[in-house]
Amino acid sequence: MMTVWAMGQSTGASLSSLVVNFYREGSESLYFLAIGAAVTLCGAIVVIFSKKLAKGMGIGTGHGEEQ
Repeated sequence: MMTVWAMGQSTGASLSSLVVNFYREGSESLYFLAIGAAVTLCGAIVVIFSKKLAKGMGIGTGHGEEQ
């Protein structure tokens, strides 16, 4: 589990170093709006596919189902 945490941290750091190239002084609201929209879109995709993801990982959905 710690390996997944470390991979998440390194992925976040590398994506941050890529996204910072789009930051321009005076356009902060557009920059953060775009980042927020991308995060919201990723969250929506995870919610939409959560049952398939849970099944693929071999875990239940937490609604009292037997595994």
